[in-house]
Amino acid sequence: MKTGHPLSPRQNLRLLLGFLAQPLVAALCGFVAFLVLLDDGQAFAPSDSTVSGSIWAARAFAIATGFVAFFVTPLAALPLFVWMRSRGPVTLKKTLISGALLGNLLPVAMVLLSAVGGPGTRPGIPIGAVMVGTAVGVTCAGTFWWIAGRHLDQGQRTERPLSVTGL
Repeated sequence: MKTGHPLSPRQNLRLLLGFLAQPLVAALCGFVAFLVLLDDGQAFAPSDSTVSGSIWAARAFAIATGFVAFFVTPLAALPLFVWMRSRGPVTLKKTLISGALLGNLLPVAMVLLSAVGGPGTRPGIPIGAVMVGTAVGVTCAGTFWWIAGRHLDQGQRTERPLSVTGL
């Protein structure tokens, strides 16, 4: 098992900030994703009542998304990060893929619950939920990488292999 090098106090602070930012980033991304992907363009319609209703619906969706991220971050993202770090360097690619997977926990749960829902239910893939889950997950993971992930391997000394001549 590979273990990462010990983190400096500055790197630990960046990790803390990266994880603490997740609910806020998820809420902001959920707000935008609702207006763009789920609202069928009603927020940009000329009617004032439709715009007002869409904004309120987007706000509610943003609060719900931030609430879910508040629990997903310590219960899933943090343990996943610790596991990935114990297995080697945490790269941008691994971080973004993990974010997409964690962002789609809710659509997967929806499919599983509809599958065990009884004889009258048919499990289907909620495409809108998958799109929003992927958008929120990748955005949160990218933000985490920008705040903390890209700084994890700074300061780590890499050993250079000896050349043939031994120099």
